[in-house]
Amino acid sequence: MMEPTIDGLLAARELRLRLAGTGPGGSATDTTAYGIDAFGDRASRRRRAAPIDWVHSSDLDDPTEFLSPGTLLLTDGSQFGLEHPERYDYGPYIDRLLGAGVVGLGFATQFLHDGTPPQLLTACVERAFPLIEVPDRIPFIAIIRHVADAIAAERTRAMEWSLGAQRAIALAALKPDGIAAILVELESRLSCRVALFDGAARPLRVAAARGVDARLLPTITDEVVAVLRRGRRAASRLDADGARVTVQTLGQPGGLRGALVLQHEQPLDRAATELVTSVIALASLALEQNRALDESRRALRAGLLELLLAGSTAVARQTATAVWGGFPDDPVTVALLDSPAAGAELRDALEVLADESGGTVFHAERAGRTIVLVEAGGVGAVTEVAGRLGRPVGLSSLVAFAELGVGVDEAAHALRHASRAGTAVARFDDFLGDGVLGLLHSERAERVAARVIAPLVDHDAQHDGDLVEALGVWLDEGCSWERASQRLGIHRHTLRSRIRQAGTVLGIDLDGFEGRLEAWTALRFGARG
Repeated sequence: MMEPTIDGLLAARELRLRLAGTGPGGSATDTTAYGIDAFGDRASRRRRAAPIDWVHSSDLDDPTEFLSPGTLLLTDGSQFGLEHPERYDYGPYIDRLLGAGVVGLGFATQFLHDGTPPQLLTACVERAFPLIEVPDRIPFIAIIRHVADAIAAERTRAMEWSLGAQRAIALAALKPDGIAAILVELESRLSCRVALFDGAARPLRVAAARGVDARLLPTITDEVVAVLRRGRRAASRLDADGARVTVQTLGQPGGLRGALVLQHEQPLDRAATELVTSVIALASLALEQNRALDESRRALRAGLLELLLAGSTAVARQTATAVWGGFPDDPVTVALLDSPAAGAELRDALEVLADESGGTVFHAERAGRTIVLVEAGGVGAVTEVAGRLGRPVGLSSLVAFAELGVGVDEAAHALRHASRAGTAVARFDDFLGDGVLGLLHSERAERVAARVIAPLVDHDAQHDGDLVEALGVWLDEGCSWERASQRLGIHRHTLRSRIRQAGTVLGIDLDGFEGRLEAWTALRFGARG
């Protein structure tokens, strides 16, 4: 049994209904102008296949106040006039029905009128609005009862299907690999494809489940990333290359654990939606039950990191290998990321990465940040996870475990640069060319430098001078009067005068090394700011 439709009513032989304009022998109406199927276009076929929510009869000129979307309207045509039905304006009448969401019109052909008015058929054909001819001695109540029985039967079938599906899902949840069994059962019950994504929007392998089509994976992954970044429970639907896709998050707000994705051919009805909701609840419950275990693992990881920083590498390695099956060999790169208060997605993603890496990746949280130790070949996987979650990451140079503290400091410096510059990844090695000054470089240093040289900048602006340029060139030339004056194109005495004036304005003694160093550093950091 299925939901009642116009095509279904036409197929019910006991009702003897006919689609107007369907050719000789199929209609009481002259159909010469319409060929063999006046309602064979796509829009008409769509309305003929649409579910009928109810059937209503009315002979009002405007019955829309009493109609709801999905209704099939029946009429005897008395509103069209009995003497001259050809004078009635059928177009606006059909437009009103379309505006109310009516799926079609049933017309009693041999009751008040002798056949279907051609003008009515024309108006319906022009608007792709199915017109059904109801023959003599077929009462409207027979059609209404037929639809009511079909709706009741469909509701009963849906309830029985829902109870059976819910029972099967509950039994699957009791199996050893409960989540996998649930998803496989869901695929079978809905005839769809199911995929599970972790907190970093990475698809997880689920035994026996088909998963989504590989060609759709990039589009679906982008949608999963967008949904997870919102940080709250949410559902999303999209059309991916003609396929219907539903994305539903798993977990609690602020601590999403992943997303469930369904690729289905037909829209999900109420029973199917309720089944998906049950699966989401069971999967989320199973994931939440692991939260206490996750907290213990986080504490253990944090403790092992402190052992590493204290120099107890052997103990940390032995413990990590026993628990997780492996540990990175030094030298390692230290990756540093900020850990927000609700950082479950980042932790879950790194947990998956650590499992898949075979022990070449270790991560822990310390002082509000996530520290990742990774062998040289695995850095790309870490930056990929960070990129998926939209988090900047700072990378140290390769360091031995004995110098792990230095590596953490290097990664912190790189992370500050990444956050300041708005880049996804920053490497400490990129700053080695700047030497010690590169390490000193920070927003605070830029602000201090700007304040130091501000009097000189203001002096030049007020007097149309060039003391900043003269001081900068003189310092760059190693305080050589000859080279600096040649570069500036001025006499040495003029240059000396300008440098003395610059020192006076700045309040710095430029005759000594310390004063010159302060001026040079201020100019360099001030230029960066």
